[in-house]
Amino acid sequence: MDLHRLTTQTGKIVLPLILGGAILYWMYRDFDFGEVRQVLLHEMNWTWMLLSMPFGITAQLFARDAHSAGGATGGPKEKGRLRSTTA
Repeated sequence: MDLHRLTTQTGKIVLPLILGGAILYWMYRDFDFGEVRQVLLHEMNWTWMLLSMPFGITAQLFARDAHSAGGATGGPKEKGRLRSTTA
């Protein structure tokens, strides 16, 4: 493998990781994770979270079924063109 190809392949992996890390740092640099922990452990009503979980799971199941049936892409799943019955 030549040096140019090695540099290109390394750049394709390293550059997105550096960019993603920089974006995460920029977004959360002033974020107080201690306050989030306090809210999650002591101030949140977990009953509503547990009651909403089956609805979220059901929505994901319906979305997966629609996608596998070709509904999310907007077209039929079969390859090729549809034949016209009028011709």
